[in-house]
Amino acid sequence: VVKLRKSGVPMPRTPQVDAERCTHCGYCVKHCTAGAIIKGDECNTVAEKCIKCCACVKGCPQKARTYDTPFAVLLSDCFKKQKEDRIIL
Repeated sequence: VVKLRKSGVPMPRTPQVDAERCTHCGYCVKHCTAGAIIKGDECNTVAEKCIKCCACVKGCPQKARTYDTPFAVLLSDCFKKQKEDRIIL
């Protein structure tokens, strides 16, 4: 991580969307736990809300969303399935 930061390579703030592939099916809206994707505006992600969990990328049926980062492989391997919501008191 330190090596990447020092290299000056900019990291994407949010997943990228291929508007030609997106069918506005709502999958990403439904699976975004942070509420960073709004129904009807699926091609945009609110950067301030996005937690970069890649839930919207992993299950997109059209493969319209990508998150190009050196950590993409690690994220995909470690978080293959969306975890159940839990409240910790």
